Amino acid sequence: MKCRALCALLALALCCSVHCFVADASAAKPPLAPAPAPVANSTAGALPRNMKQVLEEALKAVLKSQEDAHEASTHCVEAKLSAANALKDEQEAEEILRGLDAELVPLSKSLPKARQARKEAAAAAAECERASSAALTAEGVALAAVQEVLNHTLAARSDRMKHDAESLEKVSALTKRAIAEAHKVEKHAEKAAVAATGALKAAQKAEEALSAVKEVASIASLLLQKFAKEEERRFASERARADATTKRAESAELAAKVAEEKLANAGVSTGAVYVGGGAQPGSRSPRANTVIRRDGDVIAACVRAPLLLLVALGCVVLSWGLI
Repeated sequence: MKCRALCALLALALCCSVHCFVADASAAKPPLAPAPAPVANSTAGALPRNMKQVLEEALKAVLKSQEDAHEASTHCVEAKLSAANALKDEQEAEEILRGLDAELVPLSKSLPKARQARKEAAAAAAECERASSAALTAEGVALAAVQEVLNHTLAARSDRMKHDAESLEKVSALTKRAIAEAHKVEKHAEKAAVAATGALKAAQKAEEALSAVKEVASIASLLLQKFAKEEERRFASERARADATTKRAESAELAAKVAEEKLANAGVSTGAVYVGGGAQPGSRSPRANTVIRRDGDVIAACVRAPLLLLVALGCVVLSWGLI
């Protein structure tokens, strides 16, 4: 009987010890954490189940805000580059027109298009800059909210306090704020993308206007070159004709001088120079009967011949009378 009672007591003690060990083990084992809910569910009003879920949502929000802010900054750089290209194209188009003729600047149809495109690109770049600045501001707010969440998490761990409903509610509010700011960053990034696209289109318009001006300038240059060649050819022809006329005039003048010298030489050798277009003595020209003596007396040949005849007859009569 004593042995049976002792065995019963040992069995009871063994059962109690096993039960206590199992209870301690189950109490020491941490509970399984539920799967984190998506960020959108945290904004519906329900509190997260634990601090880990809150921290994950806050970190996701701030990472997304950083990506969107970087994207907005990239779009802003692209928009500024497009605006600079549009301004450069406008200035180049104006310089080309002024190089051809300053009067073409107010008459050009492509230059106003380039100016309008430059204004549109500048406005789009300014809009993109505002969107990028707003995105950076929202990103800073999201980072501050996440910083508060981390501070509460560190405080809870250092104090080894439980994540009660009040702490979760406070941290959850900060997380919602970070998520809201992340959404703002996303919207601003979208605005920056739209503005960058507008700036790019405006820059393309300015480039098209510049291409049109270059085409017109090229055609005008070809026409001017052709006109210059035609003018040069015409001037050369006129110069050649003028030179030929001058040479003919010089030749005629030289021939006249030579003829005059010959006539002068012939007059000196005979004592008289016949005038009237170079007519020779004995010709029937009416002006051939006039002679010019060296003493300047002019006697008609028709009068001189009878006088000579009378003189000759007188001499004969006298000779006969003497005989």
